[in-house]
Amino acid sequence: MENKNDFVYKGADAGRKELFSMLIYRPIAKALIFAFFKNSKITPNQISFISLVITLIGCFFFAFFRYPFMILGVLFLHIGYVFDMLDGTYARYKGLSSKFGRWFDPFLDTIKAAGLFISISYAAYIDSGNPTVLLWGMLALVNSLITYYIMNTKSEIVKDATFEVSFGNDIYIGYEISLYLALSVIVLFNILYPGLIFMATVGALSWIKVFITARRYYVKNMDKIEQG
Repeated sequence: MENKNDFVYKGADAGRKELFSMLIYRPIAKALIFAFFKNSKITPNQISFISLVITLIGCFFFAFFRYPFMILGVLFLHIGYVFDMLDGTYARYKGLSSKFGRWFDPFLDTIKAAGLFISISYAAYIDSGNPTVLLWGMLALVNSLITYYIMNTKSEIVKDATFEVSFGNDIYIGYEISLYLALSVIVLFNILYPGLIFMATVGALSWIKVFITARRYYVKNMDKIEQG
């Protein structure tokens, strides 16, 4: 690959850039490739698994330690997200992209979301002693899983529209990084209980809005979609 910038974004981005990934995570991932992985034999799926392990270590700090150890959890969460960006970037750099990898990555993301909400809910329960917080945490988790499912399968019916928070035509904020940033704020400001209530409420509104938008798009473009 002659142009080493070609691999940073996948072709499906079509010039669109996720704001935080563009400013922070993808530049770090690109630097890691040239610093450590340029001649590596590691596979993209192995990097995806490393991302999972790092994120689950963060979950361990969330669940079993107190502030300021939870700061380490936030740190591991974002290091894990760097590796989440790294797997696809590395795959494109090495020409190792695969359909399995495109399926495997969101599968692991789902496990991460489950681990994060379970660990933070447990920490909030230990901190407050109120079992109701576990209900809010599980509601937040269910909403995030529904949203992940819709976002990762919407291409079956949605060919032209996108559902991210957009700034103009080419800059947007993605769902996954929004989730991670929100959880980071909840932990850093030690507002676990109200934070989980917020996540459960906003999460429900998010997937309902995405579903309604997708449904309207399908109804409007039914003939084109069904014809492939």
